Amino acid sequence: MLITGIRLSGWRSYSPEHEAHIGELGRVNLVIGANNVGKSNLGRFLVRLREILQDYEKADPWSSSSSNSNALRADGGWFHPLHISFFPQEVDHWLRKAGEIKAEILLDVAALGCPSPLPSSLFNGKSIRVSITMTSGGDTGVLSVTPMTDTGLPIMIRTGSTYKLMLPNGAYSEQVTFIHPHRGLGLAVCRCLALSIIEIRPLRDPGRKSAAPIRGTTDGGDIISALQDKQNDRNNQLFWTRCKADLETWFTLLLGEDYLRIEINTENFWLEVKRGRDVLRCPLADLGAGVSEILIVLAYLRLYSDRRFFVVIDEPESHLHPGAVVELAKIITEHLPNHQLLVTTHSTALIDAVASDWRTFRATRAAHHGTALEPIETTSSKLALLADLGIRPSQLFLARVVLWVEGPSDIHYWTALIRQVDDALVAGRDFAFVTYGGASSSHMDFGDDEIDGEERLVQVLKVAHRAIVICDRDRNADEDERTLVDRLVMAAKSLPQHALVQTSCGREIENDVKPEVFLNVLEELRPKYFLKPKKIDIEYEPYAIGKDDAFDLVVANAARLSDGTPLSQEQRGRVETLMNQRKNRIAERVKELGLNEQVFEGESVRKAREIVQWLRSDPG
Repeated sequence: MLITGIRLSGWRSYSPEHEAHIGELGRVNLVIGANNVGKSNLGRFLVRLREILQDYEKADPWSSSSSNSNALRADGGWFHPLHISFFPQEVDHWLRKAGEIKAEILLDVAALGCPSPLPSSLFNGKSIRVSITMTSGGDTGVLSVTPMTDTGLPIMIRTGSTYKLMLPNGAYSEQVTFIHPHRGLGLAVCRCLALSIIEIRPLRDPGRKSAAPIRGTTDGGDIISALQDKQNDRNNQLFWTRCKADLETWFTLLLGEDYLRIEINTENFWLEVKRGRDVLRCPLADLGAGVSEILIVLAYLRLYSDRRFFVVIDEPESHLHPGAVVELAKIITEHLPNHQLLVTTHSTALIDAVASDWRTFRATRAAHHGTALEPIETTSSKLALLADLGIRPSQLFLARVVLWVEGPSDIHYWTALIRQVDDALVAGRDFAFVTYGGASSSHMDFGDDEIDGEERLVQVLKVAHRAIVICDRDRNADEDERTLVDRLVMAAKSLPQHALVQTSCGREIENDVKPEVFLNVLEELRPKYFLKPKKIDIEYEPYAIGKDDAFDLVVANAARLSDGTPLSQEQRGRVETLMNQRKNRIAERVKELGLNEQVFEGESVRKAREIVQWLRSDPG
């Protein structure tokens, strides 16, 4: 493993008085917890650390420092990667006070590429402890990176402008030679952290150039040109042949195709699949967002399969089908052994797929209001995790009625809708929710041509003998209903005592909220400013959200800079992404308002009455 342990305090939601710790990391590491407990901040710290180190490299290239025979000077010389100036960000500090941030990372020695072996008297031979502090002083901060011995002592100390190194006997000395085993250790640690931490962001159109490319971060930009470069490298055609064969094998598996070929040219990334006897050729950009995203992630990691990456992915189920997330993790662990994953997630599908070399950690907000991390190992911790994810015991022990909804936000809306119709019904007692994770009933594989809708519903009813499947309409009102939903409706009619299928009146459940209520909630929760690269205030032109509109896109298109200038395409995309990420908070706010007022449109209330009537007609 590249990284085998992390300790953190003073960063964002991590209290300076209560250090959080995860250890014995595996190939795939899941950090799971409820919203707003700080589970994403662990990965964000690693990404921020990488960014600071990369900025330093641009200002003072490491290559010249490490190769300069006169680098070891009385003032520290080649040591100065250990103390790096950077511009601090207020939001990165605990409660936004400029306190000290402390971390400790356990790195695999083999990943460092040190110029000489480390002495066994100071290290255990497998890993090295690295102490990291980030301090602020006015407009600038200082990042300190210090390798430590197994006993917790720094191998280098600084007194004024003089550095001393620890000798094998444990004493510190200024008199060291260029063949001293620590000579390039600090530099090697910094380079490893800067080049090995990779962030996968929500992906975008693969056919365009990244607006502001950041090394170590991929959002799908420039992937086609990177593949073209490998394809056109005449000196390494064997690599491209093997890379292409692997991608075709993985894509065939993930997409469930019998035949699949890929082609990369100056125009696009093309896929060829068979439909009957015909071969269908289509560009990646024309495929569904989830399909294109998972293919881009795999292509990126396969291109750099010879590197050792620690890959940070934040809630991949928000833009990928849960089953695809599981397959992606399995492919990486089985076929890309150099890469290690840190994934923050709500996905129960990922929990179900945990393998022996995976590690799972629960993130909670502790009594001191900071983020706490604990390994999921005991029965009690597993039950506590289920509660965090909104899974009731009734769902585990054949609940009387289960409502299948697409995502966590739907749970809030339908809880409020049912309460508006009949507040005597209680979620968790009279009915329970199960999320099937995405933008249509196809994610439950209801639409398999080999299995009819009734048989699919029978499989759903294994969870509980009565089930309600609720789907977003997704299409415009004047378009035909989806075939998959039609199949489910017909199947439910043949099982009237056991199954009911219902769709939202609007495009999504958000469109069923009264416009005046929903607009007020959006005004509370929509982004007010950008923090990067500097603070930029955002204002909004008046907008309306119709029954067929995607609200996150409407809000993004209405956003303007404070002087009225329209946002760039990249900035609109950021607003849209932020609105999408806040879906759950928006739903919670609507549910809260529903305690004291009628928040849903009449047609939606009528459908909710049908559901309530069906709930109360339980034949027993």
